[in-house]
Amino acid sequence: MACSAAALAAAGWLVSPFLDSLSDRIRSCADDLFRYLPHSGSASADLERLQDYLLRLRAFASAVERARRHPPHPTLLAWLSRLQDAAEDADDVVDEIRYRSLLDALAAPGLDLGSILDSPGSVCSHVVSVCSDHPLKQLPSVLDRLATACADYAGIASLVGIDGADSPQRRNRLARNSSSLMPADDAFVGRQRELAVLIEALVGCNGSAQLGNQSVPVVAIVGDGGIGKTKLAQMACNHAIIKEHFGTPMWVCASSHVDDVRLTREILQAATDWKVDYDGIVNFDRLQNLLVSAVAGRRFLLILDDVWDDKGMSMWENEERWRKLLAPLQHGKQGSRIIVTTRMKIVADMLGVRIPMMLGGLGPEEHWLLLKKCALGNKDSRECLHLEEIGRKIALNLDGSPLAARVIGGMLSNTRNARDWNNILETDFHGDIVKKLLSSYYHLPQHLQYCFAYCSIFPKNWKFERKKLVRMWISQGFVQMENGSMEDLGIQYFKELLARSFFHTLRQGNRTHYVMHDLIHDLAQMVSHCDCARVEGDMSKSIPSTVRHISVSSNFLPHLKKQCDLRRLRTLVVYKDSSMASSTIPDDFLAEVKNVRTLDLTGCLMSELPEAICCLIHLRYIALPGTIKMLPESVSMLLHLQTLDIPKKCQLNSFPEGMRRLVSLRHLGVDLKYISMIRGIGSLVKLQGSIEFHVKNEYGHSLQELKDMKDLHGLLHIKNLENVQCTGEACSAQLSSKRYLKILKLEWNSEGSASGPTPDEVLKCLQPNKNLEELHIKRYKGESSPSWLEVKILSQLKSLYLTNCRRWKLLPPLGQLPALRVLHLKEMCAVTEIGIEFYGGGTGTFPSLKDLEFDDMPSLVSWIGENGDSIFPHLQRLKILNCPKLIKVPLLPPTTKSVTVERSQKISNLKLTPYCSSKSGKFALEISSANILSEGFLHQKHLEATEVLNIRGCWGLEHAEGFRLLASLRKLRLSQCNMDGEQLSLSLEHLTSLASLDIVDCQNITSFFLPAGSRPFDRLQDLCFQDCRMLSSLVNLESFVDLKGLIIERCIRVTTESLPAELKGMKSLNKLSISHCPRFQSLPKNLPMSLEFLHLIGCHPVLTQWLHGRQGPEWERLPLCQITIY
Repeated sequence: MACSAAALAAAGWLVSPFLDSLSDRIRSCADDLFRYLPHSGSASADLERLQDYLLRLRAFASAVERARRHPPHPTLLAWLSRLQDAAEDADDVVDEIRYRSLLDALAAPGLDLGSILDSPGSVCSHVVSVCSDHPLKQLPSVLDRLATACADYAGIASLVGIDGADSPQRRNRLARNSSSLMPADDAFVGRQRELAVLIEALVGCNGSAQLGNQSVPVVAIVGDGGIGKTKLAQMACNHAIIKEHFGTPMWVCASSHVDDVRLTREILQAATDWKVDYDGIVNFDRLQNLLVSAVAGRRFLLILDDVWDDKGMSMWENEERWRKLLAPLQHGKQGSRIIVTTRMKIVADMLGVRIPMMLGGLGPEEHWLLLKKCALGNKDSRECLHLEEIGRKIALNLDGSPLAARVIGGMLSNTRNARDWNNILETDFHGDIVKKLLSSYYHLPQHLQYCFAYCSIFPKNWKFERKKLVRMWISQGFVQMENGSMEDLGIQYFKELLARSFFHTLRQGNRTHYVMHDLIHDLAQMVSHCDCARVEGDMSKSIPSTVRHISVSSNFLPHLKKQCDLRRLRTLVVYKDSSMASSTIPDDFLAEVKNVRTLDLTGCLMSELPEAICCLIHLRYIALPGTIKMLPESVSMLLHLQTLDIPKKCQLNSFPEGMRRLVSLRHLGVDLKYISMIRGIGSLVKLQGSIEFHVKNEYGHSLQELKDMKDLHGLLHIKNLENVQCTGEACSAQLSSKRYLKILKLEWNSEGSASGPTPDEVLKCLQPNKNLEELHIKRYKGESSPSWLEVKILSQLKSLYLTNCRRWKLLPPLGQLPALRVLHLKEMCAVTEIGIEFYGGGTGTFPSLKDLEFDDMPSLVSWIGENGDSIFPHLQRLKILNCPKLIKVPLLPPTTKSVTVERSQKISNLKLTPYCSSKSGKFALEISSANILSEGFLHQKHLEATEVLNIRGCWGLEHAEGFRLLASLRKLRLSQCNMDGEQLSLSLEHLTSLASLDIVDCQNITSFFLPAGSRPFDRLQDLCFQDCRMLSSLVNLESFVDLKGLIIERCIRVTTESLPAELKGMKSLNKLSISHCPRFQSLPKNLPMSLEFLHLIGCHPVLTQWLHGRQGPEWERLPLCQITIY
């Protein structure tokens, strides 16, 4: 199928960036190319001609790009198409030469390449036959076509009136200053009235009346594409009133391409804050039941963004479909709401919305302010007065569309030149908005045009993962640089597109994705129509014959060969079809797509990758499904492969032995245990990401393998360090050269060989790079710390974990590490004292430490703190566990928010936690001895801010004076304490704010009274006695005039005489509960009229009999109240 003129006019500008990247690739591997040229003949001259043609054609293509606004000429479009075909054939030739050079290099002694290539019947023997026909034989044909393109250009340029080559200065002017672009999410102007109306509809008492008759009303925002529906909903969700009323909103994209099962699953995931993965559940009823449980009794706000009706259904069928979909949500708490954004009022009607919000364009002034904010940011408007008149005219041409204002404003943000602004003003913006946005595409730098257009192969509302998309761009050659990181440059490309509003951010729980607005996606489709295609279930869809990048559903894969030329494909993405339980790749399919660079098979639910995968000698990127269990050995023939992505949940039966041959591999996404199996991993010098390495006394598993792996990012976990044979092996790992590593784990398992180096010698050689942020040392058998564990080397270290280092006696001066935030010491059995050397002796120690933990340190006796307040100035969390000999601890800093001490001699149990919330500044404290309140461990500010105190197993309250500091204490629970009633009363004397008191299993308390002359407890509201078997007197109860609740449980000596004869003075008493007190046989006289709840359970049988019979003096004494009697 031929492309339309309009589509070709837009898509043709993708040729020049491709020529750029091809020229860059030829330069980068020039040495390899010339090395494998025949020594005689014209091959060298041919290659030089190729480079020359590409440079000339690059200039010609740039001239075409400059003339993009001219009406497309058929001759010019045909020339562009022929040029791209010839350029891609040249790319294939160059790529195959590079593959041949890698293949020859890997055939060197010591690499068992023949075991794959020469095995009888091996599919990979086909690779040898392909490469045996020297690719340079194809080069003359390619050169002829490029020469023809060069010769034809002059006549074509004259015919259509194109100037000469492009000006680099002009080409780069609009591309600079990208760092000044304002994120799209910050640009919100106007709509204040609409926002107020929306918030009132969501939380106001009159909102439901206008919305509909559902138990969970629907608010519909209706308007054209790009008019700001989603933005308005986002602003409402971020409003403080909405956050306080609903908590975290549930946001789901509900486009026309989402089926009912998937939509229900996404609503369910949003309801669980995206913390639970329900991908494996495909049963609609089960998902609905889970959704009922997730929202039951909860007030929620659900946003269904971009809802469409199903054109294949009648109005009634659409209504019924949505009624079933939303049925589980009706179990939510009253006050819940659903926001729907849609372009169609019929959607609001079918959802039962009486008065939808009809959103129109912005007014002229608001539209100009939005355009100005996106174009000029926060710059002083007086500096740009010469642009305001032009900008206002541009805004008028955009018909009030916020999306157009953001995109055009992002484009204008790169220049303050009035001529550039006038060029935008002169652009014909009449017609639909996609054509208006086309201008923003034309003004993108050429490398970004390619990257943006490529995104059209993904479905609408696709959740882009930034790293994955960048790796796909790299695999296609869109990101090229001679020095530095292609990944970093690709991320920069993405940020520039994000800043220009071609993407926007979507946060769901802890996950961050990026999505394209529907109209932006339409633009991507328009400009890539000839190169990119997407087939979503419709097998009758025509695919242009020029397509090079395509995505299809798995059910369409067997039919793809009939619909397009597979040999042209550079990208193939296969999505899962929900109706298929499993899928496979046709046997001969991979041989047909031999030129593909990017292959995403995540939608093919297969368990085994075909051996024929090795035919794809150009492959750079492959992503496999979560069902994969077997990788063929032929994978190791993919010598150009840069990314191999296998879901970490996959349980592989085996891992290819020849993985070391993938010398171009940059990203290996697989569970780390499989990476540890790779023999000779040191060949993968370009590998980034995290790896696990097991040291073995075998070829390919010594530490020397790590020597040249300088691009490792993230985590390096080295195990079995006891197998290191000599210090030279340890030093050869050159960990100090791995500047991108953030986490290093060093682990021993046993004593090691008697003839080998000592653990101290090995650890000394494993000095990490200064950029390291997290270090783990486990089961180290040495007695001293390495010399590099100090501030000069590890100035960026944020977390340090020392575990099971049983002979390590003296801790290094960690207090001087300026960035250290987390320090965990566990099973450090030889450490007896943490002294002043721990702090390093400098001014200010542990300046950044927030989390400190000592666990299972059986020999630790003393922990000495420095004098003054400079110790741990930012500490927030402290844990001391299983330190049975510890008798000395320093004073905690006031910044500490959480403290846990268990099983130490000094403190057998202590737990300090934030009360209500971490921001309240109040604490709950649990201790086993009241002495700790006055012994200089907890800071005075902790005691003054403690609202809840639980003392358990306390033997005596000799230091009750410590209670004086508990000025804020409102709740006190004493359990299993041996105090008597007098000690209890003296302690309570200091608790002036106490509102609740629980006394549990305190066997020495016989009475509860106030000392003579003490103040009345005018704040105590709840009093509870449980299991106090010696308690017999509560005669002072009438002193507690504000007491609202009194509970007495299992206090067997309590009788009627234990209480005051009359309780009428307790005018606030609301609840009285006496249970399992068998001697309690009558009620006090004159019970207060405030009493509403009386619970008598397990009391004297006589009392129970009278009350059950509703007669006698006991019954007559009761005020009108709710009575429970057993």
